[in-house]
Amino acid sequence: MNYVGCLVSLNCGDVLGVYQGQVCKVDNSEQAITLCMPFRNGVQCEFPEVTISACDIKELRIVKSANEARKIVCKSATPSKLSKETAEDLDAVASPGRVVEARLDTGNPVNGTGYGTVNNTKDRQDFNKCRSDNSLTPSKDRLGAGVSETQLRRTPTRDRNGSVNNQGCQNGNRDRYDYDVANGNRYNRQTPTKDEQFRTRIEFKKNIQNRQDCFSAPVDSYLDEFDFEKNLKLFDKKAVFEEIENNNPELINIDKKPEKYRHDENVLQSKPVQLQRIKVPKEYGASFTTDSGLVVPSIDYELRNKLFDIADAYGFSVERRLEMIGRSSSEMVLQLLGGSNRLNPQNGHQLPTVLVLCGPHVQGAQGLNCARHLVNHGVRTIVFLPNFLRMIQAVELELRLYETSNGKRYSMEKDIPTCSIDMIVNCLDSHENSFLKDQSWYQSHVRWVKHSRAQVFTIDPPIENVDILPKWCLYPVLPLARLDMTSQVYLCDLGIPKNVFKDAGVTYRSPFGHKFIIPLHLQS
Repeated sequence: MNYVGCLVSLNCGDVLGVYQGQVCKVDNSEQAITLCMPFRNGVQCEFPEVTISACDIKELRIVKSANEARKIVCKSATPSKLSKETAEDLDAVASPGRVVEARLDTGNPVNGTGYGTVNNTKDRQDFNKCRSDNSLTPSKDRLGAGVSETQLRRTPTRDRNGSVNNQGCQNGNRDRYDYDVANGNRYNRQTPTKDEQFRTRIEFKKNIQNRQDCFSAPVDSYLDEFDFEKNLKLFDKKAVFEEIENNNPELINIDKKPEKYRHDENVLQSKPVQLQRIKVPKEYGASFTTDSGLVVPSIDYELRNKLFDIADAYGFSVERRLEMIGRSSSEMVLQLLGGSNRLNPQNGHQLPTVLVLCGPHVQGAQGLNCARHLVNHGVRTIVFLPNFLRMIQAVELELRLYETSNGKRYSMEKDIPTCSIDMIVNCLDSHENSFLKDQSWYQSHVRWVKHSRAQVFTIDPPIENVDILPKWCLYPVLPLARLDMTSQVYLCDLGIPKNVFKDAGVTYRSPFGHKFIIPLHLQS
């Protein structure tokens, strides 16, 4: 098979790159192949031909056969915008050896002279052959070389309206005259001067150079990735801002009054804000602050029990407190689980599962109340409550209410759930009975929680350190002065009357505002 004329693609490795072109020569003795009009890595080479040795070729692929390549190579290229501009620059020069019909472009007059333009490739070739000859007087040889006497006669021109003007060039256009050797008649030539030829060549070279600068960038320059981090380190933002502040001190600390106020914004100046609204008889431990800056002090067991006893005397019973704590804690659990994103009628296959660990005490009753509210909201709830012969009345009441909600419950260690748990609500720890930590059911659940990936939420944890470390904890009324302050503390409102705090010796003003649950931050 004769490979001459085929369009091929040669892969020469990472160093030499990939070459494409038309095979113009195959040297069997030298084991080499020559490509004409070659392209390297998609960019046209500067040389018209490239010879590549067979030892450098790693892969040879024939793109088109010789017959198919002949149709592609001979096909005229589609003119682009750049080639059109270059052609117009070339058309501004008429060949010295020919006289063509003058064409005046209304949109772009040529040098203001109105001379004829060259519109074909042959005229440009004649111009390139004759550009070294600067004589305007044609010789007999030149007149006879493909130029008739009719062509040498005065050429009519066209004005801006398109009408033919036989008077030659007007309006500042200089008439150039030459003589017919045969008849001695004078005729008008449209030949450009030497200066016009030189200026046209300069403009043509400038256009070619602009095209090379735009489209001849090496491909390797685009292969390197831009290092944003390295360039970002070169910009010292702190130094720039210091320079701006030093040069323009009048632009700093300018209090601009807002042009408009919100409908709920107080325009009139009010009294100074009092942040210490809650005062306890003495300092029991660390204090907390709300998001608005109000100070919330911590208390101990003695002051809390005193508040609850006074509330019982006023009729604010244990059942009321359990219901308020259970509702607040269940609302917080629902938000931590994802809120409406998880509990959605259209998202029934992703319902969350919550494990509630309850002990036989008041804190366990709070956990049972929370579990009942979660079941009512469609959460899969599993409750652990150990079997005791006798439990306090609050726990027995909350257990009966929970069982009426068709919630799941287990009491043996072997029945610890193996399914996926989204959150653990811990109510195992008691404020009075610390000996429960020594029970086997307590220790087994502590070990299980430490190996679980579920987050822990504790309701009303004790002051002492606990074995199950929570991520969030919720306190009623006022927080306890805990020793471990690593978890995020929240506070819920029980609705205890103000006179209860007054009788207990506490100056109290609600820090909740428009909420029933607020986050607390440890005061530094």
